[in-house]
Amino acid sequence: MTAEHEFYLYLLECYAAYKNKPTGEVLEEWDLLNISDFIFNKRGG
Repeated sequence: MTAEHEFYLYLLECYAAYKNKPTGEVLEEWDLLNISDFIFNKRGG
């Protein structure tokens, strides 16, 4: 696993804890809103 993926998982888990939701539920929301794609495709510029 790359450092990028580790950070993404950390971000996902921290956000889920902040929202008091299961990580899987947050991931589904992010997938519906294309947030995951945005994070991986728009990083660094």
